[in-house]
Amino acid sequence: MSFIREHAGDGIKVPNVVAFTAISRSGLEARFRTVLGSTLRAAIRRVQPERARHLVTETTLPLEQFASDVGPRSVQHVTTLVKGAFGRTPATHRRPPSPPASAGPP
Repeated sequence: MSFIREHAGDGIKVPNVVAFTAISRSGLEARFRTVLGSTLRAAIRRVQPERARHLVTETTLPLEQFASDVGPRSVQHVTTLVKGAFGRTPATHRRPPSPPASAGPP
């Protein structure tokens, strides 16, 4: 998984991971299914929105500056990726929570 995390923004695909590990594709897929309960491709696809959310919530970098680091090459793709994975746009991840509404004057 560390190889996938490190190279998620490089557009890696399953054959890249297979070549890095020197394990057969079927063997690697079986290990992923056993350990993670998902395919190798699904693991690669899951890392991109996680990385995007981390960069959105933990940095103040503009989306334009880190869009290429998470796989998609544009702000629109990052926005779609984050919203599709987490149900919220990057902008709503950055906004501080709204204070609770009061029931009336004190």
